Amino acid sequence: MAKIHGVAGEWARVKGTVAGLWPLFLGVFAAGVSLAVMFIHPRTGLFAMVIVLGYIGWSLSRGLKHVERFFKGARGEEQVSQILKSLPEDYHVFNDFVAMRNHVDHVVVGPAGVFAVETKFWRGSVTLEEGLAIMRAEKKSGKILTIGFQPRFDRNMQKRLGYFSRYDNIKGGVLSLDPERYE
Repeated sequence: MAKIHGVAGEWARVKGTVAGLWPLFLGVFAAGVSLAVMFIHPRTGLFAMVIVLGYIGWSLSRGLKHVERFFKGARGEEQVSQILKSLPEDYHVFNDFVAMRNHVDHVVVGPAGVFAVETKFWRGSVTLEEGLAIMRAEKKSGKILTIGFQPRFDRNMQKRLGYFSRYDNIKGGVLSLDPERYE
């Protein structure tokens, strides 16, 4: 069993919460200003408060959807970490690894080398076509999203992770999980 370091999905949860809810905090601040204005100009303050409360409702609804997307990704990272945990004991798995201000979901270090693993918790398929990892994901709207990961991904990961290790042959990869199968 591989040694696990760090908490999988932690960065996704923090980033998702901050990115999704900062408009709500702005709305709460605006509500406080509106309340203060109500003491000076009741009619203007009340009008501002109604607008601010509408904004707070909108931002809360939108923000929670945003947070849920990041938490879904964090759940995918947790599941990948559990899969990687089954590697032999001479492997180390570093979750939520930060290399030169860049975030890597999982870094696996072992006798076979250093591997950077990017986790996507999307429904779809991953194929290798002409040297590119092509990921086709289906959105809820039915639209097919196609993303190609070029060899540039490997070179960037080598540069980022090579700074921290003696390895110069770092491999990059994408692991895609079907949410219906692993939830």
